Order: sequence, then structure tokens, then C-alpha cells
Amino acid sequence: MTQGPVTVTYSLEEVLDKIIQKLDRMDEKSESFRKDVDDKFENLQKEIVEIKVGQVKLESELKGIGKRLDTQDFTAQSAVIK
Repeated sequence: MTQGPVTVTYSLEEVLDKIIQKLDRMDEKSESFRKDVDDKFENLQKEIVEIKVGQVKLESELKGIGKRLDTQDFTAQSAVIK
């Protein structure tokens, strides 16, 4: 059983053109994916900054509440002593 010669019906130019088109599409997809990841990362960074700012505000409020409690405790002790 011998086989005859294989005939190629595509030109090298057509094959290379298809490969280039495929690579271009893959490049576009990877660029789009990279942009999406960058955008999400940037949003996460902004949210982290907002959380840190909120944490600082809460810490300030807690310190203020603590000072008021200390003052009230001191006032209450003074009233009991008198």
C-alpha cells in the first residue's frame, strides 16, 4: 500500500495570514483582560484607602468616647466622695 503525494491546497501566504490574524485576536483578548485586571486592582486600592480613612475616623471617635467616659467616671467618683 503506497500513498500518493499529498497535495496542499493553501498557499503559505494564506496560512501565515491566518496565523497572524489569530495572534492579533489573542493579543486583543489579552490586552482587554489586562485592562480589566488593572481596573479591578485600582478599584480595590481605592476601597482599601476608604476603609483606612474610616478606620482612622472610628479610632478618633473611640478615643473621644474614652475621654468622655474617663471624665464622667472622675465626676461620679468626686460626687460620691463629697
